[in-house]
Amino acid sequence: MLTANKFNISWKTRDAGHLPIVQPDHLAEPEIVAAYATLARECGRFIAFELGKMFAPFGKIYSLETFAEIMSLPQCIGAKHSSLDRNLEWQRLILRTKKGRILRFYTGNDLAIDMVMYGSDYLLGLSTFAPDFFAKRDRLWEQGSPDFYRL
Repeated sequence: MLTANKFNISWKTRDAGHLPIVQPDHLAEPEIVAAYATLARECGRFIAFELGKMFAPFGKIYSLETFAEIMSLPQCIGAKHSSLDRNLEWQRLILRTKKGRILRFYTGNDLAIDMVMYGSDYLLGLSTFAPDFFAKRDRLWEQGSPDFYRL
């Protein structure tokens, strides 16, 4: 049986109100949904994580069917997707829209920092290196300024 500890989640961290962002890297795809369901029962809310092999050898990008099952878990409040592939990301954004659940969807696509225009909630990773720059870019987008595209 899987436990939350298999995900290396500290109960102290969880009890402090932190939100786990997890990817079960040790499982084959058929076991992944069950692992997330176990995590959901033990930890409550979580964010799923897809990480391409270009970032880490243990990375996994799930099939769209597996991704849909994970997103169907009520405790799943969002996902971080890092594939560097706009098409995969758009497929997931379309799926999120069809499901009708309000889920956060964080892009990790440093090659497509405009994905916020298409429904991704935010670019995690690259934005942490220049938060003031991204904040300025986001203000320009909110104002409808064409300078958004330059940034």
